[in-house]
Amino acid sequence: MVLRVWDAAMAANIGPVVVAAADQEIYDAVTAAGGTAILTDPDLPSGSDRVWQATQAFDPDGKYDVLLNLQGDLPTFEPQALHAVMSVMANPMYDVGTLVAPVTSDAEKNAASVGTPGAYSDLACRNAKPGWKTLPCRTFADAIDAVHQGRAELAMLACENSLAGRVPDIHSLLPASGLQIVGEHFQRVEHCLLVVPGTRMEQVRRVHTHPVALGQIRNLIRDYNLEPVAEFDTAGAAELVALWKKPEEAAVASALAAELYGLDILKKNVEDADHNTTRFYITSRTADRPPVETPNVMTTLIFSVKNQPGALYKVLGGFATNGVNMTRLESYMSGETFAASRFLLDVDGHPDDIRLSKALAELDFFAQNTTILGVYPQSPFRQHTSAEGQDTPRSMPVHAISG
Repeated sequence: MVLRVWDAAMAANIGPVVVAAADQEIYDAVTAAGGTAILTDPDLPSGSDRVWQATQAFDPDGKYDVLLNLQGDLPTFEPQALHAVMSVMANPMYDVGTLVAPVTSDAEKNAASVGTPGAYSDLACRNAKPGWKTLPCRTFADAIDAVHQGRAELAMLACENSLAGRVPDIHSLLPASGLQIVGEHFQRVEHCLLVVPGTRMEQVRRVHTHPVALGQIRNLIRDYNLEPVAEFDTAGAAELVALWKKPEEAAVASALAAELYGLDILKKNVEDADHNTTRFYITSRTADRPPVETPNVMTTLIFSVKNQPGALYKVLGGFATNGVNMTRLESYMSGETFAASRFLLDVDGHPDDIRLSKALAELDFFAQNTTILGVYPQSPFRQHTSAEGQDTPRSMPVHAISG
């Protein structure tokens, strides 16, 4: 992703391009591509601080009058946009400028995804919001920041996977993010074996992909005696294979990644299970609650209970007595004392509906710090899937299944 931004900046041809790298991995990737990178202090509080530190190292004598700060996670900008900025900044009346444009159609709206372009979160954005642009972000926190900063209208955040289970980062990030859940999307994960054009199966020696994906393609690895290599995400592995151009290296990623990076699909659906699906929360700065009479509504909330006998039983009893269906209940420890547990809960219904309203009133009586994270329409996926296969064992918590 950073290399794409660097390449676009080089194409603008308006001056030297320097990447302010936060870690060694970025520095190595840029320099290997022939670019200039400066390793900066990883503890700097912002990207602006990082750019300033790199500028002091690259131009200590102040040779250059204008400094353009490009977002490393914005690979879709056009080189001519830099010329538009320079035409304004050449005027000595202006010290600081920001390139902006009004959003007038869906084609100009951004949905923030986590991972390299072509990752499954990118695919989820494209399927959930056709016509929107995807804004690739390195982490969940970066995607949340992109919405707060106005660079994206929505963030697509993975919350659970049918094989790997929950995404722990959501527990810590979403409640404090200030974002509201306004929808959900279920994305089928269909792994493809990607290779450089012309590669035959017998030439492949190593397979690169996200660590979670490696656990989902054990049969492929065993049947072809491949060496598994863990990478940052699935699409990032595809980008590396395309860069290396070696037939012995393959990636497991989406068909979209093959299209974006010019790779051939040697094998489709190489995943061990055919029900591998990731659920995403669609989040926004503002709530968008459907009317109370809307059918098939979901409510997501968090709450705390004390570690004492019967506490959770009392909290959840109101949902049973009022006929409210719970579709998800996740627990995690809060703070450092292990004296209280936090729970994330998905339930059917609208908070203003009489049954859920009564259940929430009982919950409030026994629970603490109850916060509703979102009220939103259920995905049609729920109405089109049966209960079969819901007891499939889950292997491990997943930290970046969206990749």
